[in-house]
Amino acid sequence: MVFTLKSKGSPVILGIIGQPTLGGPFLSPIFYNTLFQKYRLPFVYIPFDVKKESLKNLITTMRLTDVVSLNVTVPFKETVIPFLGFLDKSAKGPNSVNLILKKGNLYRGYNTDGAGWLEALRKNTTFRPKGKRIVILGAGGTARSLTYLLCKAGVKELVILNRSSKHRPLQKYLKKYFRRVKLSVGPIDKKHFLDASKTADLIVNATPCLWKFSLASLPKTAVVSDVIYRPYKTPLIRAAQKKKLQTVDGLWMFCYQAVENLHYWTGRHFKPKTLRSLALKQV
Repeated sequence: MVFTLKSKGSPVILGIIGQPTLGGPFLSPIFYNTLFQKYRLPFVYIPFDVKKESLKNLITTMRLTDVVSLNVTVPFKETVIPFLGFLDKSAKGPNSVNLILKKGNLYRGYNTDGAGWLEALRKNTTFRPKGKRIVILGAGGTARSLTYLLCKAGVKELVILNRSSKHRPLQKYLKKYFRRVKLSVGPIDKKHFLDASKTADLIVNATPCLWKFSLASLPKTAVVSDVIYRPYKTPLIRAAQKKKLQTVDGLWMFCYQAVENLHYWTGRHFKPKTLRSLALKQV
């Protein structure tokens, strides 16, 4: 469903809620506001400082301030769900929301994380998920979105490395709905990463941390992806490029997500390369 938001004389208010931990300060406000000015679109994009205990007031705030859409980032992608009136299948599957749209008095939750990242992966590498072995770092909302779509696409094995017990809900969910996928979990450390990477077809960092693990044991055909976009050439991406491996950096993911967001908001299809050129000037 495309909403194509319309202005009634004053700019349409969009925004983002979260904490600026993913690779540094948010890129979204300066990126979108620059794009709206460049293409003369009647929108303004505002970062909102929302504390976790105040999420219950989110919908009221949106209604009072006439905010018609919000992007959602860490740590609210899961905790925002109870306050929404509708979940699209893109968000219901991974139980994670990164886009809220207001339609009348109903607030709808969507997820463009997984789809944006998977499209970036498909367009920029030769990687195809079916039958492959994946190692993913992290078990938060972003990891849920990526693993959900990878499992739907037919991966053979999934290794989740995480710093805490947060992997347990994700592990339970994946075992329930994707029984054919071989699933294993472990802590994020050099030893477990080294062991897991030896036969990996794809390594994904879905955490806000700049990991500096060695890729010496990674197969030559493997692909490396990182969701961090500031800096977009993270230690993992640099190490992979040094080994001449295929990579997908977080800025590509950001741009493919932006394609989805802008389609919802404007009905227009922007080219990812066009958006990346704009984003590169701001990172």
